[in-house]
Amino acid sequence: MTPNPVGSEPCQPTFPGLVPTTALFLIFSAFIFLLYSPSLNGDFVFDDWLNIGYPEGMHLKELSLAELRNVFTQSKLPNRAVANLTFALNYYFHGLKPLGYHLVNVFIHCLNAFLLFILVRRTLDLSGYPGSARRIFRLSFITAAIWAVHPLQTQSVSYLVQRMNSLAAMFYLISIITYLKGRSDNRRIYFYFIISALAFICAVLSKENAATLPLIILLYEWFFLQDLSRRFLRSKAVAWSAVAALMVLILIVFESSIIDGIISGYRLRNFTMGQRILTEFNVIFFYLGQFILPHPSRLSLEHNFPLSYSLFKPLTTLFSALGLAGIFALVVYRARQERLLAFCVLWFLINMVIESSFIGLILVFEHRMFLPSMFLVLLVVLLADRLITKKLPMAIATSVVVTVLSFWTYQRNMVWSDSLLVYRDTVQKAPDTYLARYHLAKTLQNRHLPDEAIPQYFATLRLNPGEYFAHNNLGVIYQEKGEYDKAIYHYKTALAICPTCQQAQENLRNLQ
Repeated sequence: MTPNPVGSEPCQPTFPGLVPTTALFLIFSAFIFLLYSPSLNGDFVFDDWLNIGYPEGMHLKELSLAELRNVFTQSKLPNRAVANLTFALNYYFHGLKPLGYHLVNVFIHCLNAFLLFILVRRTLDLSGYPGSARRIFRLSFITAAIWAVHPLQTQSVSYLVQRMNSLAAMFYLISIITYLKGRSDNRRIYFYFIISALAFICAVLSKENAATLPLIILLYEWFFLQDLSRRFLRSKAVAWSAVAALMVLILIVFESSIIDGIISGYRLRNFTMGQRILTEFNVIFFYLGQFILPHPSRLSLEHNFPLSYSLFKPLTTLFSALGLAGIFALVVYRARQERLLAFCVLWFLINMVIESSFIGLILVFEHRMFLPSMFLVLLVVLLADRLITKKLPMAIATSVVVTVLSFWTYQRNMVWSDSLLVYRDTVQKAPDTYLARYHLAKTLQNRHLPDEAIPQYFATLRLNPGEYFAHNNLGVIYQEKGEYDKAIYHYKTALAICPTCQQAQENLRNLQ
């Protein structure tokens, strides 16, 4: 099937029957729930408390306009209104019991796998991929299955607050699919385009990394519906400019000042903008390494990633930058001959660009691969399909890959079953992360293991001497142990760092 040239009628891809496909994915979804079953009762961890547990606005007690207004104005990240609303509805139905939140997250993950299947099948149809409809169906399902059971996705599913990430991906896929449906249905084109636009808005209001969607849709149109026509490229120069302007507009809307919004992130970091940009060259290849070998021993909630201070320090920075430049050049050079593979690579790079650029975010988070890895899996599946031409060997290879990845995902979710396990795992793999040390110490203290908590609090203070809560909590432990001089010292130190710390004031007053 040849993509339609400029000026011709839109392509008319045949959408799959939903009844048998839905039945298949219901069975597969049950398997996904099984893989994530260890984490279903896992505690709130890290930013779960900051975004769900503590903000009063997220505690929806009744379905009223006043309460809903609180959800949109009193949350930690008010710009992510759609995701915040889902958290608030979770609270409305079952308070702060984690089970309901986890069930919703796994359901969204299953839905994303289903949507990915639909989009991949549509893409294979539009690209004129050789083979029968059954072959295309099989490759689409293999892609969705491998992506869904991949251990890298556990952070976006089992880490509750990352529903923002998976929800944005869900609306992202819906927007593309409904756009394609509109391109194939002239009678209801505006209806589908409106749905696509609304889905885009919901995606951005779930997480801002969805701002890349207009660029992806324009590229998709050019690659698969316009046959990479240069005439189309020239005629749509205004559209390309509008996409760039829209992405900038989104940044303006979500930041009162773009420059201040970017710079303010670095006030909390131990690296500069230049160091972050250089480091992200290495980070992207680190993500690719995790994608290729996602053993649970390589996965962690946080990573102590080495900074790049120049292109030559470390030297891997130069190699990574040249590698990415080479990949991009190869994609441009081979786009006409290998448009499907080229688009898969561009999907990955474009969806990495926001969180791997100059914005002052933490250097590495595994959940950032959730959306970019979708077409990366398709790339691997298509290459395997070329190498393994027989059905039986392909079926065996797929079964082995899915089995191994599923086992590793189940193992990783065993860690997510308990906050203490999460913190121990993170400290073991990223020992210089002070927040992990602090949360591990706090959890040990809450579980009446003070002698284990004390060295973790001291490690926290070694990494971040200004963490006054660590001093206050050490004071509580020493007070309970009857070592009052040490308790007073830590209470006073906490107050020296933060004179308005009410907990330390009250604790010191009660002790004296």
